[in-house]
Amino acid sequence: MLVGYSVGRGAAGGGPVLLVTQDLERNLLTISGSAWGPGKPVVLLGQQNLIVERYSHDEIIAHLPAGIKPDLYLLTVASDRDLRTPAYQDTILYAKGG
Repeated sequence: MLVGYSVGRGAAGGGPVLLVTQDLERNLLTISGSAWGPGKPVVLLGQQNLIVERYSHDEIIAHLPAGIKPDLYLLTVASDRDLRTPAYQDTILYAKGG
């Protein structure tokens, strides 16, 4: 089930279109796209730093926090903890499935 969806461009003015989905069984967020920059990406959902399980040049898998409520959240993806110039930033709708 697709529960979060975002299509946009990178905050730095270029960057790819992204697709954001959730694995309901494992409570994981998948971010598909590219151009995260070098190093391990940092992923924030609202003010919460998500634990990145794995990443590649075109996909990030991150754990959603326990007890997250359905709402609109600002999703931020940056590289090497450089949140001043994120690779991507947009608002997504998180709607818990059932």
